Amino acid sequence: MSCKDGNQEGNLVTLFLSELERGEMLFSMLEGVIEGHLDDDLGMSLLYLKYKDIPYEMCSYIKQLERLEELEQVICDIESAITLAVSDAAVYAKWVEDYPELSDYKK
Repeated sequence: MSCKDGNQEGNLVTLFLSELERGEMLFSMLEGVIEGHLDDDLGMSLLYLKYKDIPYEMCSYIKQLERLEELEQVICDIESAITLAVSDAAVYAKWVEDYPELSDYKK
């Protein structure tokens, strides 16, 4: 592995961890907004990616790219669920003060 390869892998680890944190924050916001009426598959998907049997840092570059792609899909699904939830004007009005970033998902 060249030094450049090591930097790429380090950058992927940093990106994965920041995206994982973002996904967890979005999921937490979704949980709050829909008040417990949540299909827990999204949360389980995040946990699965976070606590897989082989830590992200130990995976090959290709495997890291695959996991990052999986994570991006889960985040996309969470964002879609948020968009759907805030399409209800009453839900949006109730939660926008607590979660100002909901305005990003209001269509």
